Amino acid sequence: MVSREKSNEKVTICAQIPKQWLEKIEKLVLEGEYPSKSEVIRVAIEEFLEDEGLLEEEPTPLEDELPEE
Repeated sequence: MVSREKSNEKVTICAQIPKQWLEKIEKLVLEGEYPSKSEVIRVAIEEFLEDEGLLEEEPTPLEDELPEE
């Protein structure tokens, strides 16, 4: 079974982004798609790291429930 390393420790980073990106992020939050701007950015970074193969995918609930062969 593959499991993603879990860490509750969070760090703050500072980055400059185009104003238009910030406006789009704020719109997503205002529309209720995400609870905060930080969550939008965390999700984007997580998806990028997964695409780059730097994070292992979490097992689906079905994988956890399957009997071993």
